[in-house]
Amino acid sequence: MSAEAALNIVEEEIAEKSENLPRIAYFDRFLSSDKRYDVQMARTDIYMLQWKRIKLLELMNDTVALREALEDYSKVIGYNQETAKTMLDRLKAD
Repeated sequence: MSAEAALNIVEEEIAEKSENLPRIAYFDRFLSSDKRYDVQMARTDIYMLQWKRIKLLELMNDTVALREALEDYSKVIGYNQETAKTMLDRLKAD
């Protein structure tokens, strides 16, 4: 499978999982506990899919889209945040 095809699949999955989520995570607290759990799992999946998207963009050497994705991703507190910030700093230095 090509990187472009993989990127399309990842972007479709992100869109699908994002479809029914509250736009702002703050509003998750007003959901029932079962729904809140489902939303939390979807947000976790999206976070990991966004990292896959970044790695695919890096592989494709699409620096414009990669920079934009890293700027968004590095604002989210999570597992790959520091790596994303380092990658973004490298792109800005080039």
